[in-house]
Amino acid sequence: MAVKNTEAARGTAALVFSQGCYLVLGYLAVVIMAREFGPATYGAYGVIMSVLVWLEEAGRYAIPSATAKLVAETTTDRAGLERTAVILNLALYTLLFVLLWVLAPWLSSWFAIPDGALLFRIAAIDLPFFGIYTAYRAIHQGHRRFFRLGCSQITYALTKLVGALLLVRFGLSVKNALLVNVAATVVGLACLLP
Repeated sequence: MAVKNTEAARGTAALVFSQGCYLVLGYLAVVIMAREFGPATYGAYGVIMSVLVWLEEAGRYAIPSATAKLVAETTTDRAGLERTAVILNLALYTLLFVLLWVLAPWLSSWFAIPDGALLFRIAAIDLPFFGIYTAYRAIHQGHRRFFRLGCSQITYALTKLVGALLLVRFGLSVKNALLVNVAATVVGLACLLP
């Protein structure tokens, strides 16, 4: 019993530390981009990211939450359960990708963002990757691989920060910032792949 309590305490500490790093690194990336973009351009970027994050969060607590619980409780055929979770979450986020892709011209017009349809569609590319990322996060959470979860979260945020710094140096644009967001998700996902 003491071993499980120690493991839980270490896991909690790792996740709290990684969440803190994620917030600090993410905040630094946001401040850098806000300063470099200026109010109008950063406003357009913020609207696009708000729509994207809203869609990402809409599916984050459905299949992944059930997956983490079921993986932790299941002793047989975990591989099948994990495979099903990844496929279902990818299907959900692919549907969200298609939805954002189709609505991109309308959203661009509604928010009056120049070249907004293209920008919303670039942002949409992140959705399937994010779906797989959240599925694997849930799988690792179910297996209590807290250190790996923490490392992926820190790497995800660090990629965004380094990407923002590189963009400031080599060409900051909303399009490039959205591509950095996709790259950060892919790098975070790579940390979780078996």
